[in-house]
Amino acid sequence: MKFFKIFLALLVLGPLAAQAQVKASLVSADTSIQPGTPFTAAVRFEHEPHWHTYWLNAGTGYPTSLEWELPEGWTAGDIQWPTPIKIVDASGAVTGNGYDGVLYLPVTITPPGDLVVGSTATLNVTAGWLMCAEVCIPGEEVLTLNLPVSADPPAGNTAVREALAKMPMPGSAQNWEVAANRSGNSVTLQLGGAGEVTTPHFFSQDAYIQYDGKQEVSAGDGTITLRLPVAEDAEAGTQNLLGILAYTDASGKYRGTNLDVAFAEDAAGLASVGGSSGALGTGSVAGVSAPGLMLTLLFAFLGGLILNLMPCVFPVLGIKILGFVNQAGSDRRKVTMHGLIFTLGVVLSFWVLAAALAVLRAGGEELGWGFQLQSPVFVYLMAVVLLIFAMSLSGVFEFGLRATGVGSNLQMKEGYAGSFFTGVLATVVATPSAAPIQAPALGAAVTQPPAPSILVFTNIA
Repeated sequence: MKFFKIFLALLVLGPLAAQAQVKASLVSADTSIQPGTPFTAAVRFEHEPHWHTYWLNAGTGYPTSLEWELPEGWTAGDIQWPTPIKIVDASGAVTGNGYDGVLYLPVTITPPGDLVVGSTATLNVTAGWLMCAEVCIPGEEVLTLNLPVSADPPAGNTAVREALAKMPMPGSAQNWEVAANRSGNSVTLQLGGAGEVTTPHFFSQDAYIQYDGKQEVSAGDGTITLRLPVAEDAEAGTQNLLGILAYTDASGKYRGTNLDVAFAEDAAGLASVGGSSGALGTGSVAGVSAPGLMLTLLFAFLGGLILNLMPCVFPVLGIKILGFVNQAGSDRRKVTMHGLIFTLGVVLSFWVLAAALAVLRAGGEELGWGFQLQSPVFVYLMAVVLLIFAMSLSGVFEFGLRATGVGSNLQMKEGYAGSFFTGVLATVVATPSAAPIQAPALGAAVTQPPAPSILVFTNIA
């Protein structure tokens, strides 16, 4: 009985608590309506401090919904979403896209032309939202608005119109040059002619861009560049970057610009929004700049050197070097040839890894280092393999010497074949390891076109 009372209290007080944290009302930009003349109605939300609701692409949670109940012959348009803000928790982590404070969600309402002058029109809308702070509570309320029908042009509701004018409604980029280019698991967005734009942030409408991913911003030569992380579950066939670019203008006002930009193949495909087409900057957007590539190659080389000292690699090298010397005796030329063949085995193995990544990415896969661990099938197979090894080590059963000696037989071969397969083996045992300085190089390699990617893998090898 005590549990039932608690459950009943939560059932009754839950919606009331949600409505206490957000106050919703239905307002109009006009104090009267004219038959057949569209007007703007808006649902007004007043959030308590530290509480928020969500945008069209919520990130987490779900967006506010409006279900209209209008008289016959009336139509309601879509929600005109204001420019959202990043929702950040106490730790500083982004948890979604949404709104706080006072919010208006405008909708264009079109009445029929046969309304009776002097009558009163009643509009009903069911608003549903998710209200979050430290916890999240769903809320729902039926809102009603009565408006008189007049033959005269509608009279403006000054308070509502002023409030709507203050909302950061996204507009068009009439004089901007915009380009977007997809490369690996990131998108490069370039803006030209945008004026004094600060703190830019892109909100993806279709969730193509990861909502809580870091957006790197750089500026130079009159161009602003954003590097945007693609969401792990993004549609591979997406051809356009769709969403709102939020920013602060020169006067300090928070604004937004609607963007719908087709991905360009290269610099020649740069698009212009609302103006003549033209190129922004020089060179291909898809790759990295020459200084950036050189730094990546340096990190890759240093990371490869450090990788030799890892416990899974170092013993293999020491044993094999002794094998080179034992096989070659005092012939320095043979020792050198064994070393070169060993190196060839390492390099070819890394090239195979780079080629496999390039082929899979060309087929539409969004891959990064360790991408296989995002595959349920791969994770399941790894779990099975680990279970089998654990059972073997526990004495449930044992592998025969023939099975355990396959890899050993290859790398223990006499002559150059043994040196080559030892290089392959060194690569295989090295792949679970990564030197700290090597991490940024690997991250860059898996996001670049094939040629720079292979260069990075070659330097690691």
